[in-house]
Amino acid sequence: MPTNTAKSVGLIDKLSASFEAALRTGEGVEPVALVWTDSDGEWKQLFPVLRAVLQRVYRLGAYDPANHTGPAIWLKCIVDRALPEAPASGVTPVIYLPGVSRQELRAAEDCRPALQPMIELQ
Repeated sequence: MPTNTAKSVGLIDKLSASFEAALRTGEGVEPVALVWTDSDGEWKQLFPVLRAVLQRVYRLGAYDPANHTGPAIWLKCIVDRALPEAPASGVTPVIYLPGVSRQELRAAEDCRPALQPMIELQ
């Protein structure tokens, strides 16, 4: 019987492959970031495991750069590579937004002020 750790690793591998597929565009232009919304926060508990395996994953939350977590303006600085904890050039960050829906980001004028730095990443 598989262990929970084995199941988590299999899931992480599938998520990683999904991220790589999402980063491939038909035009050959690499996006500056992959924005991953999760309105219900269903993936939130998996984030520490995911981040340990994939250093390119960052999360919206309280400022904690050692754990790749911070507010929207910090995430925008990560994408712009304006901070030392940003990924290396050529590595596209995955920005995980728990508690945020895609519709909220698209409705720019109704978007929470704290999330507005993320609007242009769509």
